[in-house]
Amino acid sequence: MKKIKIIQIKDKVNYPVKGRNVLLETGVCKDEEPCSRISWDEDKYRMTVTAKTSPPELLKIAESMIR
Repeated sequence: MKKIKIIQIKDKVNYPVKGRNVLLETGVCKDEEPCSRISWDEDKYRMTVTAKTSPPELLKIAESMIR
């Protein structure tokens, strides 16, 4: 499995999810393929999820991960 890398960030927005302030970034990956990344702090850890999916779908994934 290859790591997904965003080549160009097109938009960044802070968004509240279950009491956390998450950073949602959208952009393009290799071959101009759309991708998104979301990150937040969880206790002493930094959680980051990157996927080749739409921002709403990525928000759903993050919501399922936040307790």
